[in-house]
Order: sequence, then C-alpha cells, then structure tokens
Amino acid sequence: MGGRGCLLRSVAKKYGAIELQVRWHLATGLFAKGGVLMKKRCYLLACLAMLLCTLLAPVTSVGAAVTWPTTSGYPAPPSFGDVDGLFSPTMGDSSLLTDPTSGHAVGLEINKDQANRSGAIWSKAPMFDLDKDSSYTMYFYLGNKTVTGEGMAFVLAAKPAAPTRVDPGSLGVWGVDRLPPNSTAKQIADTALPNSFAMVVDTIKNGGDEAGGYDQYSAYLDYYFGSGYPAQTAMYRISNPHWMSWLYFNGDPPFGGFQTGLGLQNTLSKTAANGKWHQLTLDWKKDNAGGGTLTYTVTMQKSTGSPYQFDRKIKWSKSDIQKYFAQKSGDPVPRKLYLGFTGTTSSQYEPHVVAIGAMPEATAINGTVALMRGAETVEATTHLKVDDVLHYDYTVNVKATSQAPWPESGTAMMNVPKGKYFDYLKADGTPAKPGDTLPIKVTIGNSDYQAQGKVQPDGNQIAVTNMPQIPKGATATVKFSLPAKVKHHGLLETTPVQDKPIGTITGDGQTYDLKTPAGKDFLAYILDPETGELVLEKVPSFVFELKNGQTGYRNPTVMEMVKGLPTPTATNWDQANADQWLTNQQGREPTNSTGKVLSVKDTRPTKQGWHLTMQLSPFTLTDNSYVLGDNGNKLGGKARLVLTDQTTQIAAIKDNNNATPVKNMAAGGTDWSLGTQTGNVAAYLGIEPTATAKAGQYQATATWLLTNAPE
Repeated sequence: MGGRGCLLRSVAKKYGAIELQVRWHLATGLFAKGGVLMKKRCYLLACLAMLLCTLLAPVTSVGAAVTWPTTSGYPAPPSFGDVDGLFSPTMGDSSLLTDPTSGHAVGLEINKDQANRSGAIWSKAPMFDLDKDSSYTMYFYLGNKTVTGEGMAFVLAAKPAAPTRVDPGSLGVWGVDRLPPNSTAKQIADTALPNSFAMVVDTIKNGGDEAGGYDQYSAYLDYYFGSGYPAQTAMYRISNPHWMSWLYFNGDPPFGGFQTGLGLQNTLSKTAANGKWHQLTLDWKKDNAGGGTLTYTVTMQKSTGSPYQFDRKIKWSKSDIQKYFAQKSGDPVPRKLYLGFTGTTSSQYEPHVVAIGAMPEATAINGTVALMRGAETVEATTHLKVDDVLHYDYTVNVKATSQAPWPESGTAMMNVPKGKYFDYLKADGTPAKPGDTLPIKVTIGNSDYQAQGKVQPDGNQIAVTNMPQIPKGATATVKFSLPAKVKHHGLLETTPVQDKPIGTITGDGQTYDLKTPAGKDFLAYILDPETGELVLEKVPSFVFELKNGQTGYRNPTVMEMVKGLPTPTATNWDQANADQWLTNQQGREPTNSTGKVLSVKDTRPTKQGWHLTMQLSPFTLTDNSYVLGDNGNKLGGKARLVLTDQTTQIAAIKDNNNATPVKNMAAGGTDWSLGTQTGNVAAYLGIEPTATAKAGQYQATATWLLTNAPE
C-alpha cells in the first residue's frame, strides 16, 4: 500500500560569487505489493433486545372438557383432563396421548404393549409443592393380559433423572442387582434412580432362586403395589452367601418375621392387567416444621365384583426430605418435587398408560434456545468457522396460575451459557467481558421494561435479571436474542462440539431447564479448523528532513547532498550528531500516505514463522528526468534507508531495487511491529557523496513482501 510522499522545500543558499536558487524536494512513497493486502476491519453493531408478549387467557385445569383419543387403543379413563405443556417424555419408548380435536395432551403412554421396552415421562417443572396442602388423582391402565410384565412406577424426585442401569425388573427406578459375588446393598442402591420416592405396580415375580431379581422381601407372590426410596441402601437386602438380593419391604403379609424394611408393600389379589383403570390418589398435608404427611390410596378394580382399596401414610420431617431428595448433603432442602412415571417390559409385557384426573393448578414453564447464523438454524451438521456471527434465540413460555402471578416473589432470572468457542458481543460488536452489563429491552403489551444481562465471572454465562412478572391467569411468551461470534480457537482438525448446559430460568426458588426446539439439552455443531492468516497490516510512508537545532527541521542544500549525508551507526548513535542525519522524526506524512507504522499480524495456530523484505527503487525526480547518482546513473544505490526501533538498527535498504530482509520470525513467533508505541517508525536516510545533484522533487517507492515461512 502506499502513495506519493509530501514535498520538502529547501531555502536558497549562496556559494562564492554565484547565487544558486535551489529547491530540494525529498520524499518516499511506500507501497505494499506481492499479493499482500491491507486488511480493513468492520464490526457489526449488535442490538440486544427482549420481547415479551402476553395473551390474557384462563389456565386450563385438569378435568376440562377434552376428548380421549379412540385411536389410542385404550378405553377412556373414569376422569382425565388437559395436561398440555405439563409433561414431557424423556425416553424414546414413551409418548403423550393427544386429544384429536385440540391436539392437547390428555394421557401419558409410558410403554406400549410391546416386549423389551423402557419408558419415562416427567413433569416439565417441579409441581409437587411441599409447602402447600395438595391432592392428586391419577389413573393407570395395564391392558387386558393373561401374561404380564414387568410393571410401572409413580415417582417424586428432586430432579428428573434416570438410573445408571435399567433392568426389566427394575421398572426404571430400582437399583440393578445383577452384580458380582460379595457386592453390597449400597452398590445396588448406587445404580437406582437418585433422590426419589417411588410407588410401583409390579406385575411379575422376578428372581426366584436365581442370582439377581427383584423379589419383595415379604411373601413369594407375583403381584404387589409397593413404595420406597430407590437410592437408599436400606431398600435392599442380600442373603448369604450373596446369591440372592431382595427389595426390602415392611410389608403385608410378614415373611419370616422380617418387617423392618424401608419400603412398604401391599399384595394384589390379581393382576392389575385386567382391562380396568385403577386409581392412585396422593394427599399431602404439610406441618409447621418443614415436613408433612403423604397419604397414597390405591383403588383396584376387579374383573368382576366390587373394587378393593388400601392406603399408606408416610411422614417426612424436614430432615427426611433433605435425606431422601437433596442431591448433596449440603444442598438446600427441596421444597418442590417433579412428578414422573416410568415403566419396563421384558419378554412378558403389557401397556403402561396414565391419565390425570385432578391435580393442583400448576404454573407451566418451558423454554427453548436455538443457535442461529443469520436465518439459518445451527444444527449438528452445521460447519462454523472463526468470526462467524451468531445469535442465541431464547423463547420461554409461561402459564401462570389464576391464583398468583409468576414469579410470586417478583424476581425471575435466566442463566444463559454460551459455547466456550464463542464470544458474547456488546452492542458495538466487541466481545463482552466478565462484569459487563448488557441492557435488555422487555415489552409487555404497550409498556416497555428494562432488564439486564450481566456477564458472569467465568465469562461464559449471562445472568438476565429484572425480568417482569407474568400476571396471574396470563399466558406469556418471552423472547430475546443474544449476539455471539466464533472466536479464535486454534483447533487444527474438524471438531464436532456439544455445548451443555444451554440455559435455565429460575423463579420462586425453582429452576427450569431450557431445551432446544427438538427437545435436546445440548446444542451441537461442527467447528472447522482455524487456518488463521498472515497479514501485512500496515506499512509506513516517510518524509525526511534535517534536524535544525533542538526543535526545528529543514531541507538539505544541494551542496550538502553533493558532500553526502550520513546515517546513524552503532558507534555514533547520539543526539550530538543528530543534526547531520536525514530523519522522519518530525512526523510529517506524504500525500497519499499509507501511515506511519509497520505491523505484521499472524493468527495462524501453527505459527510456522515468516519473513519480511523491502525493496526500494532509486530516488528519482518526479518527471523521471534524473536519478540520484553520479552523471545520470539510472541504477540508484546512492541512498540508504535505515529502519530502527529508536536505538537499534533493524534494517538498512539501498535504493537499488534489491530486496533486503527486514524481519525474520522463527517458527513459534507471532505478531511484530515497529512504531506502534510512538505512533511513528523511526527512520533515517543517508546519501553517499555524489558528483552532481539536480534540484527538484525526489521520490522512491518501497515494495514490501511478506512470506509465510522463516527465511
């Protein structure tokens, strides 16, 4: 890059009796050639906004008028209602049964009537409130079968999860007991569904006299309804010499005098797979000490005749809730639990279907995040490269209850992590740093609110606070976007990436996980390797003058040119001699200047080194009539340009069109520059003695060549 330099004007001097009017003009214009281009940078201004729209509508309660899908193959339950948005399958074998008219969920199919299946459906948010009295009525259907297996479970848990192992006899909750000899009950418990309480319908006897199995430690009966704590060691008992493990119930009827197990068990007179819907009712009565009493009542319908019923009361203190449901001993006592359903089949099988007859009105919260590149959704097969501009699109759906706004406390917060290979962007397009606060506009109807997004100390998360309350009885959709950019990552191979977690929203002490629109808990994409680039970012132009006293500068005379002008050396680098050197230290720039500094940028992750050369053409009058030198010599070589870092010579280049090394960067090195600290490359120009010199304007062109390997 480069252009013509500014003109330097000298004054008239007298020599002997002859008065010579001399005008000496000296300048250089430097151009970058050899295919290296100046790099212009621009930044996309990113606007950060959040839009929240409310549609006032009553919340649909369970029991509202909906239609049971006759195509499901299951008879309609005694009572059911709209549970749309409240539950979500977490395993592939499970699905929601939908009203064919509204498309809303009205039933939960945990398992189809097929062999070797494992299913699970969980509430999308914690709904079993331990701080409020509540009642739930649920119905379960297990088909009409003579050969059945394995059973299903109703579960309360601090967080939806899955066992580390699933065996058909485990029903998706119990620990898997197919362990080596001398294994312990704790080892069995460690494979179970954590932090949970389960109520199960078991439809087949497992185990017997074989190692493994899930016999209840009560009577050898095929069918029972039991309850217990899957992840507690006291739920399991191993008989010596470790050939048989048991689920350890305090049951009915007693067996061998052992009635001290942690679980509870009731024998069923016949299989529950009799073509009838059966009822499970949960009643919770809180106390004033952080605990309460859970009563579950089971009503079993017979094939013929009157139903029979049994119930169990379970008291939980605050410490019991901590023990059974807290994920860690030091965690706060959970106050809301998720409601889930699991089931398994083996070579013997039955369907497992649930309908909700009645339950407390619950706030429904669910949210999604999509990673976008423009209008393109980033997916697992999408290739991203460095500097790709992205944006996270967040959508949170809130259905507040008719009794209270959400959140009741008035404070909601979103925690939205980004991928480690990305930068969040501020409104000016620059990367956001830890502690930066980003304004977020929130609109509800015709009113605007101001939320805030603060970059967390790890730099990888933004906490969005000051979000508005959703009015009671309202359905609201919260939408906002956060801009991001793929940063330099140094990856040398094509790399599939999964970012997890992807975000949460918290209100009233409960946290709801965000999902992708496809229901996944991670964002996937492919990062292309970073090739980086080697760029000659800036090259300087110069105006050379003689130092004149302490502060002034002047142009050289013809006589001084004929006699020659030196440049600094290692031995005369002192200011006492400074007035004899042509220098650019006044800081002037020629016309069409390319700047005053020299810089090389190397973003290549391999850092294989590079070298830079400069080629200087002969100093020539602007009309090309004369080349500086003796008797019209056109080859140049009379001037020498010296580049310095103020005190040390970097390179000396003659004006003879010969390429001269300026900088050699060995492998492992990176960026380099001259003049960036002072804003002006320190340069000097020496002139060898010449027999003649003509007055006029002189200029030279510099050609810079940057090569992507060390010399």
